[in-house]
Amino acid sequence: MGCCCSAPLDPETFLETPDARFLTKRGVLDDALLAKGDGQDRAILFRDVAQEWAYDDTQRTVVDIDDGNGTLLFKLELQPSFGNVSVARAPGGKVVAALKTFQTVRPLSGFESTCFDIFSARALHGSDGRHQNPSFSVEGINMYPWARVKRFPFTNRTEISLANATEGFESPGRFVGMENMGFAPRQLTVKTNEDVPKGIALGKRSEEKPARHRLYLSSGMDGGLVVLWFFATQLLNAEIPESNH
Repeated sequence: MGCCCSAPLDPETFLETPDARFLTKRGVLDDALLAKGDGQDRAILFRDVAQEWAYDDTQRTVVDIDDGNGTLLFKLELQPSFGNVSVARAPGGKVVAALKTFQTVRPLSGFESTCFDIFSARALHGSDGRHQNPSFSVEGINMYPWARVKRFPFTNRTEISLANATEGFESPGRFVGMENMGFAPRQLTVKTNEDVPKGIALGKRSEEKPARHRLYLSSGMDGGLVVLWFFATQLLNAEIPESNH
C-alpha cells in the first residue's frame, strides 16, 4: 500500500526537469498551459469538487480553470454519474477534451483497480504516417485517446499512461500521481514512473479564500493533462459506492 500522506513540499525543491522521453507537449487545451522555464511562469488554479458530489453524484458541475487574474484557461463540465461523458471547453466554448470511464459496469466497491480515460480533439500521428481512429464524438467533434488514469485499491496512488499513436496505451504508465489525505484542497504530486522518480507537477493550497489548488509544473510539462488527471481521479472515486470508499 502506498503512503497517502507527506509533508508539505516546495516547488523549488520538488520539481525537476524530466528526460525528454517524459515530456508531453501535446498542448491540447492551450499552448500556454505548457510550462516554460521553471514551471512557475503562469499560475493554474482550480477548485476541488469531491465534497460537492458526496451526497449527490448526479449533478453536473462546472469548474473554471484560470490563471488567478481573471483569465479563463479552459472550463470543465463534469458529469459524475456513472457512464456519462465529462468535457473540457476552450474559452470560446469549443469542446477540446473529454473524460470517460473505462468500466462498462459500475464498480461494486473500491477493492478493485479501475480506470478513467482522457480524450483529445487532436489525433496522434505515428512516425509511419498512421494515426489514431476516433473513439466517439461530442457535439460533432471527434475524440481520440490521450491518456488512461488507473486507480489502485487501498491507496491514493494512480498511474497515468499515455496513448500510443496507433492503438492502446503504453505500459507501464509514464507518471504516478498522488493526493494527500486531509482537508481539501489537498497536496497533489505527479512524478515520473522510473527507478529514481522526478517530481514534475505539484498542487498546493492557494492563498486565496476559499482556497483552491494552485498547480506548479516542471519545464515542458502539459498543465492541461495534469488538471485532467486530477479530475479523472475524482470521477474514479465518484464511481465507487459511498459506503465502500
